[in-house]
Amino acid sequence: MNKVALRQAWERLHKAEAALTAIRDANSIHHIASAWSDFLSASATIFSKLEKGSKGNNRAEPWFGRIKSERKTDELLRYIHHARNSDEHGIAEVVQKSMGSWAIKGDVHIERLETDEHGNVKIGRIRGLNPQRPPELVVVPAAVKLLPVHDDRFNDTFEPPTSHLGAQLESGSLLEVAEKAYVYMHRMLKDAGQFSDG
Repeated sequence: MNKVALRQAWERLHKAEAALTAIRDANSIHHIASAWSDFLSASATIFSKLEKGSKGNNRAEPWFGRIKSERKTDELLRYIHHARNSDEHGIAEVVQKSMGSWAIKGDVHIERLETDEHGNVKIGRIRGLNPQRPPELVVVPAAVKLLPVHDDRFNDTFEPPTSHLGAQLESGSLLEVAEKAYVYMHRMLKDAGQFSDG
């Protein structure tokens, strides 16, 4: 494994880690979507650097061949690969951004309800009018959901993953997919180190 390629792959893993942290810490759906795009880009470059760095190395080249095969057959790795291609080369959205909402249910009297220019809401006293239908606040949080991606380069569509390395994903959320991909790439780079050219 070429040392420069391995070092550059580690640098891209740090970018993927920063994007993952940005996804976790984001305060808006737009920040999550932007960080996801950064994560996809860094992920693709890691594989590209390792592929180029393994060429001509009698031990690294067959190892990377197995990694490449796994990337084609594993749902999560395949999705990440094609989501990046779609994000980079296509115009279709790779995530669905849903704004949050809230509602007050029941038979109620609201003394005061104000909103400001940022969409913040101030509610005065709420009084239930009917014990059979008491006031209830229903909140639907904002969310960013993975979409099926169409990779124009392969003229194929790839559904969001439901499994990774033979294990079912818990939720299939964007965050879970990014976390699992990050763990895989970190382990992959540690394994690549054993093939380093000195």
